[in-house]
Amino acid sequence: MPNFDASLFEITQVSSTVTVDDAVTFFKEHGIFYYADANIAKQVERFGIQPLRDPKFLREFTLEDPRLARILESYEPTYTYVLGPHRGAFYCQSVKPKPEHANQAIVYIWTKRTWLEFFPTSHAGPLRGVSASNGLYQVPYLWYRTKPWIQDEAEKERLKEIPIEMDEGGVLIVHPRMTFAVQEGFAVAYGCRKRDAGDPDTQQ
Repeated sequence: MPNFDASLFEITQVSSTVTVDDAVTFFKEHGIFYYADANIAKQVERFGIQPLRDPKFLREFTLEDPRLARILESYEPTYTYVLGPHRGAFYCQSVKPKPEHANQAIVYIWTKRTWLEFFPTSHAGPLRGVSASNGLYQVPYLWYRTKPWIQDEAEKERLKEIPIEMDEGGVLIVHPRMTFAVQEGFAVAYGCRKRDAGDPDTQQ
């Protein structure tokens, strides 16, 4: 489990102290990267939702933060879905750890007025959840609060939900087991795999 520094997770972006050259390693260690980008919401409004449902459309977005582009340059989108708000409910793409997760990422393109929360390091520990109607797994809030994957009680107390605000839209990239709640906002999600990782992945 990586050393956790909450100061790196600002409310609208991963801290600018994380450089372009650091971005890939940061995502690999922390399982999350995000950036509020007003141009993203404008592009969504211009194109409309339907064209965005084509996985190949992810390449059409102009990303303001070059760190996002650096992370995504080795990934290929293979499927899409739409995700909306469910206040207080935390979800992840997959509960059980699988070797192929190392080669997968989920990219969320968020519209205006987006408010999220995520549990840091949750992708690195055991998860317990049930299949939800949105195709993801819902993990009980109590599970996160007790943090059974962390042994140190002081560390458990220190790790709390981290908010993300994207008032004008933005981009979120997560590990398949990173858990977060959509308090407000809608996104088109792109399931991605590394180009040299073998057969395409599917939502699971």
